[in-house]
Amino acid sequence: MPGPAALSTIEDRIEALRRQPEPVLFLTLAHHFDNGICGHAHSLPAAARLAMDQNKRMYEGFEREGDRGLRIVRELLDLDAALHDRGDRRILLDTKHMSPRTRREYYAEVIGPYNERWATRSAADRGDAQLLPVIASHVGYSGIATLEELEANTPQETDHHFCGGYNAWGLNLCDEDVRMVLASRGLIGVIFDRRVAGVAPGVQVPDHLWDRVLFGQLLGFVDAVMLDDRLPASERRGIWDCLCFGTDYDGVMHPIPRYATVLDFDRLAEDLARLLHSVRHTRMIGEIGVDELVDKICWRNAYEFALRHMPVERTRPDKMSGRPTVVAPLLPD
Repeated sequence: MPGPAALSTIEDRIEALRRQPEPVLFLTLAHHFDNGICGHAHSLPAAARLAMDQNKRMYEGFEREGDRGLRIVRELLDLDAALHDRGDRRILLDTKHMSPRTRREYYAEVIGPYNERWATRSAADRGDAQLLPVIASHVGYSGIATLEELEANTPQETDHHFCGGYNAWGLNLCDEDVRMVLASRGLIGVIFDRRVAGVAPGVQVPDHLWDRVLFGQLLGFVDAVMLDDRLPASERRGIWDCLCFGTDYDGVMHPIPRYATVLDFDRLAEDLARLLHSVRHTRMIGEIGVDELVDKICWRNAYEFALRHMPVERTRPDKMSGRPTVVAPLLPD
């Protein structure tokens, strides 16, 4: 098999993506197999592993030779080596499929330092630059507290590795991940895959209980923040602004049958409203309002995230010719 593409080739491809008329909002950096950039999470069930081997670089971190992994990350995010904005379009990164170790390194070496500096900058100095958001586009909750614990548990990742009813693989988010999403004003897309959502192989779930499987995922993410007494209530409330649905309908997945296609989304909204109402006295639900939360989770959080992070119109020199070019926004102000 051919080896990874040359770094210069990857940088040229990123530049070509950046120059498309329609901006690329985000890119999922890792997937099921080694990409020569970063480690990926264990994602295939035992039956699939009979035909596919994803062991190479699974569970590892960024490729450090020549600073290859983080250099590609900075190129996508349009940052220089010191994590300063270069003034061009960002292509944001989705953490789905990153190994826990890669996520830990990404937070420690890119997200944390950049956002800490951003918070000290004046509005004039920030310009159009936003916080770097942590995106997890189609994920489940793991029931685990820390990335360190997810890393330590990797030898136990069988098809029946669960914690508190949640799929505890490193593919899913732990409390530490969720807090990074909140702190960066990022986005979590709740996946509709029954295995990733914590339903063990062979378990039969009655149709009228599938809504509780999905709702349990939502509450897992919410409680990772709401139960953290280190955060003031005003910050904890913000987790409700970071949740949406990331179905993975375009991927290889085993869908929740009650919401097998988008034609079932009216039922999904009704179920969500009913279940939120049943626990409205908790988690600031009554304070925010059930209808408001349904609106946020079903579409508005994702829409407002896109408005916040889509590139705005600006003039900048073309890297090839040196001539000014205009980058137009995809969405209106």
